[in-house]
Amino acid sequence: MWIVINYKKKELNILKEEIKKKIDICAKFYNPKIHYFKKMNNKLQKYQKYILDNYVFCFSSNFKENRFKNKINFCRGLNYILSGFQTDQNEIMRFIDLCKSYENQEGSIDK
Repeated sequence: MWIVINYKKKELNILKEEIKKKIDICAKFYNPKIHYFKKMNNKLQKYQKYILDNYVFCFSSNFKENRFKNKINFCRGLNYILSGFQTDQNEIMRFIDLCKSYENQEGSIDK
């Protein structure tokens, strides 16, 4: 089951480790990103930006049980979990599949 997490910007890696430690070591995360170039001092610099800003998708089969969802609420780096993810699983999977269909070799979405 996929959940949508709002995280603190600089604590994404901490949050991922906490979830893997407390809930499921096999938890999967998906955070779509784009790469873009910006000209600075007559040179092109490559930048990366997450398109969902400070939201990330997290998948674990354990999320079907309420006790695991409640454990996540106390993880470091978490702001909140979006409600309604149980009923919107089809839309979440459709969005993730759409994003993955436009990804390039580097894992970023092409324009």
